Amino acid sequence: MFKNSDKLFITGWLFILLGIFLALVPSPGIVKDHPDFHSIDTKAKPIYYKYIALAKRNHLVFHHTATIGFQPLHYGNAIGVCYYFANREIQVDTGYWDNHSDTQKEILLFHELTHCYCGREHDWAKDKKYAETYTEKKIEFFKVILLGTKKPGYWLDGCPMSIMHPSIISDECYETHHIRYLKEMFERCEAY
Repeated sequence: MFKNSDKLFITGWLFILLGIFLALVPSPGIVKDHPDFHSIDTKAKPIYYKYIALAKRNHLVFHHTATIGFQPLHYGNAIGVCYYFANREIQVDTGYWDNHSDTQKEILLFHELTHCYCGREHDWAKDKKYAETYTEKKIEFFKVILLGTKKPGYWLDGCPMSIMHPSIISDECYETHHIRYLKEMFERCEAY
């Protein structure tokens, strides 16, 4: 009925059409690119204004405003995300916000605001990022255990050296190193 070359030709076109179909049909469970907030939610405003005042004390002026909103966040285990598009937006998980202390809320928003307004990554010094992947964390663990080295990016008390740590820092660490965290979050800031 069909020659081998015809079968290959038809099979090739079927794969191309399948690829186009899969590219055009959204998959269930895929979250849209960003939430499209239009302002700073009133729940976030006191912390936002505190952040802007701290930035001014550090001689930083921002020329744009990032929007902040609250809704369930389905992005891995993230509880806050800064989206970098034409405008910058911060999405905070409502479940986290509604069930944590004012201190934890401030830490989270300061962290996300520093991503959005300063372009900072999960770092503690220039070109020094925290281990985030499973492999990076295991390598770091074995270096500390086997070689007896100090865990990079942490003070001797075990607290992260930066509010930009990939996990929310504890209230105890925030209280102990509060002044340093508030200054450090503006280091290496490329004002937005």
